[in-house]
Amino acid sequence: MIIESLFCNSNDVFVGIAEIQNTRNLTKDELIALAAHPSDGILATQFLKASLIAGGLHLISAAQNALNSHNGNYALARSLDVEILVYASLQRQIGRAIDIIGVNDEQTSVGLVILGIDRDLVQKRLDRIISSVGHGIDPPFAQSFEEIRETARQFDVSTSEIDLLETSDDIESKRSALTKCIVSRVSMVSLDS
Repeated sequence: MIIESLFCNSNDVFVGIAEIQNTRNLTKDELIALAAHPSDGILATQFLKASLIAGGLHLISAAQNALNSHNGNYALARSLDVEILVYASLQRQIGRAIDIIGVNDEQTSVGLVILGIDRDLVQKRLDRIISSVGHGIDPPFAQSFEEIRETARQFDVSTSEIDLLETSDDIESKRSALTKCIVSRVSMVSLDS
């Protein structure tokens, strides 16, 4: 689980990120209903396909860019939670973003992003949702070599790009290089046409 402070219009907003083992076998509709449950001080709650998340920084960048777009009046979606999905998927089309990185009924683990105005509120919401879905995975988003290849393929990151950024051939170096490649593309979503 990760909680970080983001900057938004001279105020701090907190982002909570977790990967959750879906031990209760919740369906897509049940996960969406859980995310939609209102909570004071919570700005957005979004579930994502965990296998395509290139580390916590991928989601932190998506959350910051979603906040920026909503506050800068260049958002692609009406809601902040869908905007997070759009940036995390590197897509401008909402339907395509949902197809790529949205949850489905077969998810054994899910990624979770929560934005809120207070660190404690975000922590409480994370804890409540994690216990409703299953249990947190630590470390979150620790992709295997196969998942790294699939994520790179999905987001059109070439092997040569990863090779330029990795410091060795071990899995941690490959994960780090892929994360850097994806994060560099996240902020480009609003610029692509």
